[in-house]
Amino acid sequence: MPNPSSAATIIAAVRNAPGNRVKVAVSDIDGVLRGKYLHKDKFYSAVEGGFGFCDVVFGWDMMDVTYDNTTLTGWHKGFPDVLAKIDLGTYRTVPWDGGVPFFLGDFVGEKGGKEVPLLICPRQVLKRVLKRAEKLGLTAMCGMEFEWFNFAETPQSWADKKGVAPTTITPGMFGYSLLRANANREFFAALMLEMGEFGVPIEGLHTETGPGVYEAAILFSEALEAADRAILFKTGAKEIGARFGIMPSFMAKWSQQYPGCSGHCHQSLSDGHRNVFHDANGRHGMSAIFEQYLNGQVERLMRGEDPVPRLCTILLRNRSRSISFLAANTVARACELRRDYTKGLFYARIARDHAEAVARPEWLATASNQIGNLLLAESYFEDAAASYRQALALIADGGSPRQLVFEANLGYCELVLGRHKSGLSLLYRCLRTALRRDWERIEMIARIDLCYAHLELGRFETAERHGRRGLALAERIGESDWIKNALYLLGESAVLAGADGRAYAWFHELQRRYYPAQSHLPDLLLSVDIRKLINLRA
Repeated sequence: MPNPSSAATIIAAVRNAPGNRVKVAVSDIDGVLRGKYLHKDKFYSAVEGGFGFCDVVFGWDMMDVTYDNTTLTGWHKGFPDVLAKIDLGTYRTVPWDGGVPFFLGDFVGEKGGKEVPLLICPRQVLKRVLKRAEKLGLTAMCGMEFEWFNFAETPQSWADKKGVAPTTITPGMFGYSLLRANANREFFAALMLEMGEFGVPIEGLHTETGPGVYEAAILFSEALEAADRAILFKTGAKEIGARFGIMPSFMAKWSQQYPGCSGHCHQSLSDGHRNVFHDANGRHGMSAIFEQYLNGQVERLMRGEDPVPRLCTILLRNRSRSISFLAANTVARACELRRDYTKGLFYARIARDHAEAVARPEWLATASNQIGNLLLAESYFEDAAASYRQALALIADGGSPRQLVFEANLGYCELVLGRHKSGLSLLYRCLRTALRRDWERIEMIARIDLCYAHLELGRFETAERHGRRGLALAERIGESDWIKNALYLLGESAVLAGADGRAYAWFHELQRRYYPAQSHLPDLLLSVDIRKLINLRA
């Protein structure tokens, strides 16, 4: 909340504003802005004591359909009003609505006779998180970006179409097109100008890939202000668009034919002097705090119920070939990560069949590569190589990361099958392109596979050179399986080169990191050559 002097200034600004109304709004459970107009007299009293707002906004969806099995609110409680408190710090005026004063509010409840934040209120949730950061002396900074479709529709025209086949304001896929932006320049200009006047400054605005798709980058700010700007931007874009007969839509994906709507949330933490996420000496410039922050987010996202059964249900019940491909391919990848290769092959082949049915070469290539990975993990090297060749035949020869990964997979198969010349050719091609384009992960794969190749050919110094570089990259990227492979191959290279001391050091490091209970492992690997018994891709 602003201090008393600024609060008085804001209330005075409202008194001097034209008209007798004020617009107030809150966030519902889905992050949709819900609001109403208050008479100025009502607003002045609401500043002191709050105003009532029906708590149904926490019990229904975007179409006002009430949720089942609710506890906080619902028919069993009669959807009563709860108290919302106006945040005077959110004051702005709405330039396309006669300059009406506008404020956001927070929901509050009561506990022990005292006013407390309503825990389910989205804005209060964010405030609660930010207070925890403040106790650590940190301020969260965020910058939001949105991509969205724009339709030449009105609510009535789209209702008449029953929500099917809306007309986009421009045809074709033209990202960053000045011509497409100029086709609706009045709308484009209004977004830039009026959003700025509304306190939602746009840093950049351009067309994106997709018919009628725009992307806007909102100027970064402290996290609470960034969240306010985000929810206000989406509502503001729709209100501005209506003036031009344009309906913006932020729906995640309205058509299987086109990319979905997207967004980015750029985040950093400041201690008041610097960005504590950055460390010039850290891995990729990342500080330890940033690595902890990122790990926490990943851990939270991965927590919860297993998604595979739900994906299998989608696969069984869905009639869309496209959705079935996506579900089957995701299940196959999950099975690969869990090392359930037989089940993974079953789903990967289903994905391939759906990709063939919809005639999507890029999807068929993905499925073929997935099948190859699963066959390779089961040591069906010839069959895996055939799948990789099928995948490569389906994509353009442009040296893309995807192509290079397919080629590296095939290269390893060729080496294991004794076709060293072909395998080396593929891997060196990957390495050259990766070095030229600074693609570290692909360089890592090529280096460690080349270490194996030269080890097999008796070129131990060359094998060690590639192995050391591959290990360094794997360490930097954090690829545990590849670190394990590199340590083993470096130990084996040293054994065969007659450097037992160096070999023991590599094998001991392998044992220390990955097999701590098997203290005998370094001695075993020094005395027994197990290269023919292991599959580096299993």
